Amino acid sequence: MVLKVKENLMIEPIYIFLLYFALGVIYCFKTSNFKNIIFIIFALFFWSFCLRSFYIGNDFITYNIVLDLDWSYYQDIYYLREPIYWFFSKFLYEYLVYDKVYVYFVIDIVFLLSFVFFIKKNKLPEYLVFLFILFFPSVMGIQNVYRQFLASFFIVYAIFDENKILFKNFIYLFIAFLLHNVAILFLPFVLLKQKKYFLTFISFVFLIGIYSYFGGDRSNSDTGDVNPVVYLLAMILIFFGYLIIHKFKIKFRDNFFINSFVLGFFLYSFSIILMASGQSKRVGMIVLLINLFALIIYIEKEYRNTLENKVLIRSFIFIFLTIITVIVPSSRNMLLGG
Repeated sequence: MVLKVKENLMIEPIYIFLLYFALGVIYCFKTSNFKNIIFIIFALFFWSFCLRSFYIGNDFITYNIVLDLDWSYYQDIYYLREPIYWFFSKFLYEYLVYDKVYVYFVIDIVFLLSFVFFIKKNKLPEYLVFLFILFFPSVMGIQNVYRQFLASFFIVYAIFDENKILFKNFIYLFIAFLLHNVAILFLPFVLLKQKKYFLTFISFVFLIGIYSYFGGDRSNSDTGDVNPVVYLLAMILIFFGYLIIHKFKIKFRDNFFINSFVLGFFLYSFSIILMASGQSKRVGMIVLLINLFALIIYIEKEYRNTLENKVLIRSFIFIFLTIITVIVPSSRNMLLGG
């Protein structure tokens, strides 16, 4: 179900996608980072505005209904266990914005701003901003499984922030958990990044067992008409991209990309077996975003002294992964307003 909004302001997302695809390719050739942060922020604002002014559908139909509920309904455990989104959106709607569409726009802006400053703080390349928003899990997330999409930001921060303070990583993950409880499944990735391999294994086994029994979600919504195998294929394609870049040589020791890929592959495979289809695909979408960040960080470190090779590899990965967004039916339909 799709609800058209703000018809006089509508710009079809596919046109913005193509524009940002071109910008992303251009940014692949940049050798310095974040000298024009204002432009990046404006681009993200415009992306959100175009999506929100075009249509509201899928999970947002439920979110709209919940916004109209009285505050007393928010005492239900369903809302209390993931309070950040539910209470923040309700507060915006009741006291500040008064328009459902702009509630989502304001929330987008808050999280996208935090993302830009995370990228800048960790000295990651600007093209990653465009790759992140155009990659199909993000396209499907921002237009459908929204709470999970918001949680994904803080899951990424928990894993990839270079502060080297484990407690801070746990704070990020806890915030993600309060946005969407599925975030707890990604604790092993945080421990893996800290090279705590035994704890990674123990937490993985424990969480898979616990979540298979207690991880049910009241929502019956799906992430789109995508076979769960598609997510596995996308993971394999990302791994294949790594193999091409690395001339089909695999180094396991101190290689977070390889280790996180293996962990993510097993996590998603178990989720397919133990969870409902919609839940397992949500796990797959987050795993793909982790794979994306791990791959880009690997590329930037491995080729930091070979500019020509890095530019070519950046461009290859950017084009390769954004084309997947157009190939996958659900993300393509969302860009076309279907």
